[in-house]
Amino acid sequence: MVRRLLLGGFLGALFGGGLGAGYATLARVPMTPNASLLMAIAVGVLVAGLVRRPPWDQRSAIETVLRALLGGLLGAGLSFLAVRSVDFELPFAVPPMRDGTRFTEHAWLFPLVLGFVVGALVRAFGPDESPKKPAPGKPAAPPPAPAAASMEKTVA
Repeated sequence: MVRRLLLGGFLGALFGGGLGAGYATLARVPMTPNASLLMAIAVGVLVAGLVRRPPWDQRSAIETVLRALLGGLLGAGLSFLAVRSVDFELPFAVPPMRDGTRFTEHAWLFPLVLGFVVGALVRAFGPDESPKKPAPGKPAAPPPAPAAASMEKTVA
């Protein structure tokens, strides 16, 4: 559980930080409250959609879309909570922003932290995808027969 939590947080921070760094490079200004909310939704959608299974996997296409929608709602909710309760002025200058920039207005620090939280939540509380081990005392299932061997039997 802890490993999945940390892995999801790392991947979320990577995606969120990348999105925030892109915004910081292009805009070079602090985020307004509306831009902060849109960034939180974008980080939530990106992180939740990519942190579990790849979206191009046909077995999980609907699951990926639903997870991305949930991630957008989670990002918006966490952004609202951050603005209402955790917002503070940074006591130091973190480039490219000046000293005294509010946490939720910072162009790459806020998406990085938000991506870590969303990624950790999505990865930790999702279904376990590890291979199932057989119960003690029961033999493991035999591997499936290769398709070529069964083809030879029917032709011969």
